[in-house]
Amino acid sequence: MKTAFPCWDNRIAPVFDTARQIYIAELEAGRMVREGQEPLAAGPNGHCVCPQCGQQEPHQRGVPCIERRCPNCGAAMIRQ
Repeated sequence: MKTAFPCWDNRIAPVFDTARQIYIAELEAGRMVREGQEPLAAGPNGHCVCPQCGQQEPHQRGVPCIERRCPNCGAAMIRQ
């Protein structure tokens, strides 16, 4: 079984949207057989989507979608 946890500042992050790394643990028969961290990035393409009204805006490189506000309703946008 593989399990992934979002990491932020070398701690388990409460949400994935702010994490830049994930911690992956692989278990077999109740024992850890492999563990490590890997980068978590969506890349430069994609869209920011409003979870309230569905408005889509092109993602701007270097600007996390969560920091952008929907131009229609003002809600924080999420990455698609």
